[in-house]
Amino acid sequence: MSAKPAASAPATASQAAMFFAEMKGLYECAYNVTTVIDVAGSFTAEDLADAGRRLNAATPALRVRMGLDEDTGEVCYRLDDTAPTTEVFDLPGGDATAARALIDEVAARPFDCEGGALARYAVVRVAADRAYVALICHHLVVDGPSHARLAHRLGQAVGGTLEAEDAQSYTELVRRVRDLELNAAADDLAYWHGRLPEGFAPAVPWQREGNGGALRERDGGALPGAAAADGTHALSDRCILTPLPRRSVERLEKAAESAGVRLFHLLTAAVHWAMPTEAGQPSVISTAASIRPLGEDRDPVTGYFINEIPLLAAKNPGDSPLTIATRESPHWREDLRRRYIQFTDLVSRSERRADSQSRLDALMLSYRTTPRGLAWRAGNIGYTTDLYPKFLEEKTDVVVRIFHQSGEMECDVQWSPRLPAGAGALFAWALVNVLSEGF
Repeated sequence: MSAKPAASAPATASQAAMFFAEMKGLYECAYNVTTVIDVAGSFTAEDLADAGRRLNAATPALRVRMGLDEDTGEVCYRLDDTAPTTEVFDLPGGDATAARALIDEVAARPFDCEGGALARYAVVRVAADRAYVALICHHLVVDGPSHARLAHRLGQAVGGTLEAEDAQSYTELVRRVRDLELNAAADDLAYWHGRLPEGFAPAVPWQREGNGGALRERDGGALPGAAAADGTHALSDRCILTPLPRRSVERLEKAAESAGVRLFHLLTAAVHWAMPTEAGQPSVISTAASIRPLGEDRDPVTGYFINEIPLLAAKNPGDSPLTIATRESPHWREDLRRRYIQFTDLVSRSERRADSQSRLDALMLSYRTTPRGLAWRAGNIGYTTDLYPKFLEEKTDVVVRIFHQSGEMECDVQWSPRLPAGAGALFAWALVNVLSEGF
């Protein structure tokens, strides 16, 4: 949109940062988010084809369109009631893999973030009583905590039982989050300038010659995966998923409790430890934190209300993940408390090098205590979904996702083809091994 429409309003600073990142055109679909539900039971073709229209009409965030105000240069948003597109495929006898391949083709198409629709749908019918229904949207309008809610709402849209979210509640939440971000710019800037001095240069672990050999030597010279936890398997040549043994999870939980640190901080320290940086070099892990007002993290409003926060650490000779966690945990608690600061303001203080690895978000860590998948039934229809599939395209060098629920834990590591050969696998192997056997 070239000018601000009458019904538009400023977006949050975190949305604005992502908008500008998308405008750089570095990636085609790295910020595209796909939610797929497997639908089995009694439904009509019209129910499937109309589910997207119903969900969009009932979910303000999915109707968001964004652009620059030509007078102020601010990133603004408005709600647009235009019906979304839905592509319907017939694939008789097809399985989940074939259906997902078709959906991925639709999901891989870039969105027009400057004024275009930020949500679209795909339906793959494989039998009269079985289909896969997908919502594909841009990360600008949906955050990770909204995934489960959206999956349920997509099922309700198929079943005709969907209730509408209030548009005023959405716009009011955007305004309140924006106020928190503006206050943080005034209140927390000095703190973050202390954490990230001008010209701060994080370590560049993936580009240092010989670091792969040092990593192998440190961990006994074994080949990647040789001592990994039982059940490790590759989802692709750049992604592994490892369910940790329950005994390992229990040791991690007990170690965190004994040290008086949060389990998330111990896991963060393990990721820092596994990065092949030299002693004393600062390394940075970026994590996403909710920026909904305190006490409202479970607010039933779908949207994008998270911010990236850098968690710094320096690995000293003889350090273990536990010593790193004990030393850095007080800093990380304060970092996360001051989570409304604009990430782009922090990036501007980091030394910019010719290589991309100096970014503060070169490694992203996500820790989730929500289910990785869901299954439920409503009336004559059953629904299942995997909430966190492999990314279509990596938007950063390494992404670590750790899922923890009911005493079980999975570690999912995905890395970019931009990394030197073998670097991603070596890091993933080191992390899985320390989580499995290092406590």
